[in-house]
Amino acid sequence: MKLAEALILRSDPKRVYEQIKTRAQASARYQEGETPSEDAQALVGQAEEALNDLEDLIRRINVTNASATIDGGATLTAALAEPDVLRLRYALLTSVADSAVGRNQQARQIRTELKFISALSVQDLRSAADDVAKRHRELDAKIQEANWRVDLVEGLSDGVGRELGRASTRPAPRVNRCRLVTLRRSVGRFESVTARRTHCRDGARLPGTSHTASPRADWPTNEGGDGDS
Repeated sequence: MKLAEALILRSDPKRVYEQIKTRAQASARYQEGETPSEDAQALVGQAEEALNDLEDLIRRINVTNASATIDGGATLTAALAEPDVLRLRYALLTSVADSAVGRNQQARQIRTELKFISALSVQDLRSAADDVAKRHRELDAKIQEANWRVDLVEGLSDGVGRELGRASTRPAPRVNRCRLVTLRRSVGRFESVTARRTHCRDGARLPGTSHTASPRADWPTNEGGDGDS
């Protein structure tokens, strides 16, 4: 199974669990002399099985993200950290630009002969926002390509799976001989990230770090949660 397929199917165990839980709640209490429509205890057991399936799938997705790489060498886990920040940066630039031109703002009660003046360069803000949006689209495409290229890891034993699942979300250890250098492109007084490179001394190599934009709404997200796809 490809990783993208697992991301799409991730909602199935959650949906089954919710349905069984509702049935168990409906059968959890009944009047004396009547027979409940279903065995509530058996339904609880079925709900537990659905949750186990969900946990196993989330764990396998997390482990796959931590080991798979996108074009450029970064792990999927590392790549998934950037879209969140890109969306925040885009929202910042566009909202400030909108405010600079007076959009969605009520006019102040002042003398009509006074004019409003933008404190920022709207053109620079819009240009920087466009660069951020482009970076997000490019990164999105790389993530989705990897989702359909990478195979989901096979089932894991409880002990190994839990440990790897937790490890995939831990911050990477500090490596003293390496440092992460961020290359930025300046647009007016604003900057947008264009690339990140790891520089190490004495040939040391920094292992991939852990980190989840949603990509586009019609694409599944790699986050190890139980959200619907």
